[in-house]
Amino acid sequence: MNKMTTLIAAFGISMGASAQSYDKLWQEAKARVDNDLPKSAIEVVNKIQQKAVVEGNDAQLLRAMLTQRMLGAELSADSVAPWLQRMEVALLEVALAAETKPAMQALWHVALAKCYEGTNYGQVLVIDGKTLAYDALQQRAKAHYEASLANPDALADARVDNYLPLFTKHEGSACYHNDLLHVVLNDYCEDLFC
Repeated sequence: MNKMTTLIAAFGISMGASAQSYDKLWQEAKARVDNDLPKSAIEVVNKIQQKAVVEGNDAQLLRAMLTQRMLGAELSADSVAPWLQRMEVALLEVALAAETKPAMQALWHVALAKCYEGTNYGQVLVIDGKTLAYDALQQRAKAHYEASLANPDALADARVDNYLPLFTKHEGSACYHNDLLHVVLNDYCEDLFC
């Protein structure tokens, strides 16, 4: 559970009714993780997801879905494939708004790329009725990384500050000019050279 606590802390979690703030909800979810209650934490994260959908808060929605993946994988390895399918569907919905939200679409692609990339060697997943071995999963990761860079001008114009539910600013963040292009390029380059 210690690994999960560290990962969840990176996302910064909590609970509550629809009127509660995201910060309070993330704090509640984190408290449940800290108390070794991942199923209960997922319930809170589901509330955050619902709130984000109703309010159209794409950054909180993506954060909630990534957290669901971490918590779900901790409970059952079988949860990864259905979660990836939900993420792919959500990405299609974001793609419909691509003209107005190209930076958000790029972030969804990066999130999916990281999740496909994070699969274990020898792991096989069934996604959309297709059995995908490790190499096919890595190819999907690469395709999502490349898709994330489809609109570099939009990423260069997008400020990281507008997506802080997904990021934690550090002292060294200034070297990335506070734009999403540098963040996405950094992830893509790490994939190429690691």
